[in-house]
Amino acid sequence: MINLKRIIFGLCTFSLILILASCGTNNTDTTTGNESKPKEEKTITTKLEVKEDGNATFTIKNETNEEATLTYSSGQEVEYQLLDNEKNIVFTYSADKVFVLMMSENVIQPNEEVVIQLELKTELAEVPAGSYTLIAWSAAKELSDKKQEIAYEWAGK
Repeated sequence: MINLKRIIFGLCTFSLILILASCGTNNTDTTTGNESKPKEEKTITTKLEVKEDGNATFTIKNETNEEATLTYSSGQEVEYQLLDNEKNIVFTYSADKVFVLMMSENVIQPNEEVVIQLELKTELAEVPAGSYTLIAWSAAKELSDKKQEIAYEWAGK
């Protein structure tokens, strides 16, 4: 019975030490007494730009210090849509396309950029001229929530 009490006492003491060790950490620089600034988290960014000729580019940049692997479930790298002033979808890039169905990966090195050309002048041939919103995003599983949106003036054919 004595051994069981020692074991329970030891476990309680060990648990208390673990709890106390995990508490009390703060973000204070002890040499100056100032709060240290949280580090800015570097990520993979996306950017959508419209060129003067009416076409656009979608850029993926690895702003981290490590390789980043992007996973695609098909041969499609990017998706984009054109919305009218009432937010109705006027055009979807993939609507009339067929892509190879295969898993693939693209490794992007630190500070590397991948620029994807959006041939809007060709793709939007049947869309009437007007003011629209262009929304684009990567088809990579890791970036599907990083949609970019920009005002787009389409001159028509």
